Amino acid sequence: MADLKKMVTDPRIPKPPQWFMRDSQPSLHMWIFSQMCLGAFYAAIVFFGVIGFILILRAISYLLPEDPYAAIDLMQRATGIA
Repeated sequence: MADLKKMVTDPRIPKPPQWFMRDSQPSLHMWIFSQMCLGAFYAAIVFFGVIGFILILRAISYLLPEDPYAAIDLMQRATGIA
């Protein structure tokens, strides 16, 4: 046990760099992680936005008649034009 304590306090043994504990700035690993999470968030917004747009178009298509000219013919017969 004494040898271990001597090794820890021995000034000849270089200590590992502790640059990540010197200040409160984020590390490079956290910056990369945050950028990747931000990209994943943007990709999820685009993905679900496209799905939502397709679902809205599909809902509108159910509201429209199957024959697009049926409404024109009905209006022409109702007004007596043509």
